[in-house]
Amino acid sequence: MSWPVVARTPLAHGGHGNGPYAAEVRVNSQAQAGYLNLTAQSSLPLGSVVVQVQRDRSGKASDAFAMEKNASDPAAPWIFTLLTSDGRVEQSGALPGCARCHAEGLGDFLFGPVHAP
Repeated sequence: MSWPVVARTPLAHGGHGNGPYAAEVRVNSQAQAGYLNLTAQSSLPLGSVVVQVQRDRSGKASDAFAMEKNASDPAAPWIFTLLTSDGRVEQSGALPGCARCHAEGLGDFLFGPVHAP
């Protein structure tokens, strides 16, 4: 949670979760410039981590979704991780559902910032 917030989404229903939530996107230092300047030709550096933290109507953090740029498999460039509100890992790896949706992203499997903080 110490990484900077680089995007916020208003209360909405989207691809992550079952109901209305607000989301904030946080990135590590390797990902920050690439994420903020994302284009169709973008490729974030290895070690980049992007995390979306969902918050309920009261502002309490619920689930989180993380992506880490992976050097070990060029066919699956990102490791996807689903975390519970208490930080427990539910699933992690080259998750097909995540990869399928994120393949439609603007660039490098990412959708990019919707609203700057």
